[in-house]
Amino acid sequence: MHSDPSHLRAAKARRAPAAPSDTPPSPPAAVDDTALESLFLHLDLRSLRAAAAVSSAWRAMSGRVVRSAAWRREHWEYLPAEEVTHRFGATELRVHPRYQQLSRPRSDRLGVAVRAFDVAGEARRSSSGRLAVVITKVADAFGAEPSLSADNHGHLMQRLLVELQLSHHFHGHANLLTFSDILLPSKQAFSGWRDLYLVSPDPGPDLARILRSPQSVFPLQQAPSLGRQLLEGLSALHSAGVVHSQLTPSCCFVDDAGRLRIGELHSARAADVGRWPRCHVRDDSRPSSARCQWYSAPELLLGERRDCLSCAVDVWAAGCILAELLIGEPLLPGNNFLSQICRAVQLCKSLTGEEPPLGWVKNRQAAAYAKSALGVDEATALDAMASTSEFDVLRQLLAFNPRDRIDAAAALQLDYFVAASFDGSEHEEGADAASSERGQHAPAAAGNTWPPFSFQDCLWEEAADDGSLLPTANELRRRFWNMACPFHPEVDPIPS
Repeated sequence: MHSDPSHLRAAKARRAPAAPSDTPPSPPAAVDDTALESLFLHLDLRSLRAAAAVSSAWRAMSGRVVRSAAWRREHWEYLPAEEVTHRFGATELRVHPRYQQLSRPRSDRLGVAVRAFDVAGEARRSSSGRLAVVITKVADAFGAEPSLSADNHGHLMQRLLVELQLSHHFHGHANLLTFSDILLPSKQAFSGWRDLYLVSPDPGPDLARILRSPQSVFPLQQAPSLGRQLLEGLSALHSAGVVHSQLTPSCCFVDDAGRLRIGELHSARAADVGRWPRCHVRDDSRPSSARCQWYSAPELLLGERRDCLSCAVDVWAAGCILAELLIGEPLLPGNNFLSQICRAVQLCKSLTGEEPPLGWVKNRQAAAYAKSALGVDEATALDAMASTSEFDVLRQLLAFNPRDRIDAAAALQLDYFVAASFDGSEHEEGADAASSERGQHAPAAAGNTWPPFSFQDCLWEEAADDGSLLPTANELRRRFWNMACPFHPEVDPIPS
């Protein structure tokens, strides 16, 4: 009989069972959580799952408690490798699977928007188990270089940076609609990042749609509550030196619980400062549409303070919105600027019982036209409300002279608004938890006073005539990536 070759004997020895021993096997060495988590950040999704399985088995063998499952779950949810493509005709959206049940896309001021449900992370803690959100796609956001044109892509991206910075600054305010997430690409695809996806809580329909709908019956007793919430949002903005400047019912959103939020913060301007350079913002202090013109303050219509907006323009708009809630129709639906000035003058004359002062108007031609409108006596929609508490409130909110107009913080102390209350804590519990625990934001302000907001933190330098100082597409990508970092603590900012 031939003996086995040496390599066969070695193989049989490896397959043979080990001899029994009275000494128990030593447990595996402990796994360092910090090293393991660092490893996870540098693995793709498939390797990450495999590493997680190995780690679970390893820890089970060593008798250790798995303490970083929540950490891994949160990091898995933000890995962009799990993007799911949704196609609606010619529209394609690539979003994380945590956002489910996407609705049909609709046109939005930024591109297209869909309604979805966030079923992951903190949203699971809400009473309904899911959180309604709106996902907005800005197509080809980084595909073109900014230029000097006032109505171009660069102006849109500049306004988006302002709105995102305002979202971080006023994060957690119940009456301001801010972004809750920005979907990031993988770092490998950073240079090819073209489409921008912004996520915000679903605020419900806007107030203009509610007031125009014949099917909806607006309860009159909700007017004080909505007016108070509107002033709460304005008071926070004004305390930080921010003017909305384009406030209309279409900017105010009301959910099923009656919570009002002020949105479209992209039109915000710095209060009481000079006009921004041409590459910063467009000179859009004048109303952008006829419907927006109905809520424009007299100082804007008369050509005053266009270079230096004050918070009083928002208070006038709030007074017009409150009056519309009370009478069920627009208060000052002018056909043009001249008609709008005439209606504003007649309204202030009706509210005070005397001619509004015109000495503060520097434009002599505008002052002469406003004075000619004083000779026309027409009934206004507020005449039937004379000698009521609502009439007294509107008289202070709609003062013709901006210096005589009450500010938002003082208006909240009026008895009409002090008696109003809103209790939507149960409805907002899940949304507040989702927004407060994700990312690092500015701390909530004490009361309704917020720290000053600096527009210079989110504006690029004034461009030269040849546009050489405007940011490149990669610079825009870097800025938006860094804006998204407070929403994603697991990623690091990209230095300039």
